[in-house]
This record gives sequence, C-alpha cells and structure tokens, in this order.
Amino acid sequence: MSQVSKTWLRKLLKKPRSSHGSFIHHYVTHPSSQLATLNFLIHLAPKSTRWRDLNTGEIPLHTACNNNGAPTIIDGLITIDKKSVLCVDKNGYPPLFTLMKHCNPISSNCTKGEIEMMLNAMLTAASSTLTHITNDGSTILHVMILYSSFDWLVERTLNECPGLCKNCDRNGQ
Repeated sequence: MSQVSKTWLRKLLKKPRSSHGSFIHHYVTHPSSQLATLNFLIHLAPKSTRWRDLNTGEIPLHTACNNNGAPTIIDGLITIDKKSVLCVDKNGYPPLFTLMKHCNPISSNCTKGEIEMMLNAMLTAASSTLTHITNDGSTILHVMILYSSFDWLVERTLNECPGLCKNCDRNGQ
C-alpha cells in the first residue's frame, strides 16, 4: 500500500459511483463491511466522513442509517467524526432522523440493544439533534409517527423531550 499514491487513492474513493455517492457511501451499507476496513479507508481519506452524495446531500452516516447499515459501522462512523451527527441532508434531516425512519417493526433488522447503542452514540455526540426542526418543520416526533417507530422508542423520546408535543409542522400537524 505504501507504493500507492494517497492522492490517487483519495480521488478513487471520492469519485461518484454509478448510482449514488462515493465508494465510502457504498461501503457503509454493504452487509459484510468491517469496522477495521472502514477505519483504514478513513485514515487514507480523513474528510470522507463528510463527503456528500450529490443527489441527496447525504454523508456516509446518513447513507448507513438510511440503508440499514450495520450498527457497528454506524457507531464507528460517529466515533470517528462526532460532529457528523449535526450534518443535515437536502431535506434538513440529521442522521438521527434518518435512523428513526428505519427503526420500526417493518423495516428494522436491528435488535433493541443495537438501536439503543446507535441512539446513545448519536445523542452523546450531539443531544441537540433531538430538538432539530427539518426544512418542512418536522421534529423527531413527526418522523417517528410518520414511519411508525417502535412504541418504546416514541415513549423514550417523549420522556426525554416532553416539549416536542407542542411543535407543529407546516401542515399544522
């Protein structure tokens, strides 16, 4: 590896793929992704945790949350770049909102413990994302109800942020 130019490798990793995002975006969603390999790739291209998909504005953390990426990969991305949890996509969704879209009985392939691990990592990095408001005026509670999140998750969110019930989106809901 020492004979390969880091500049050339960074360009290769960042180059948009045939569908969406960079190689890193695709890697974080692959079922056999390994945290050690992710750490190595990010070591080669340190800014890759903030590379955006040109179509959606997603960073790799959004992409992993949106495509049922492995919980260890999501936790690893947050550990590597804690401030990435504050980045929003083109809809104004931080990664926490994107994760909540998929934490429901229909589309989640994670256990309660894995969901708790990802949530704890995100909230430890930036608890302010719980009170974030998206481009359309939605809060985390709106997203959770829209995508039918687990009851225990909605209850936990309401306990941690009781004022969320007072916010209305642009449709008055």
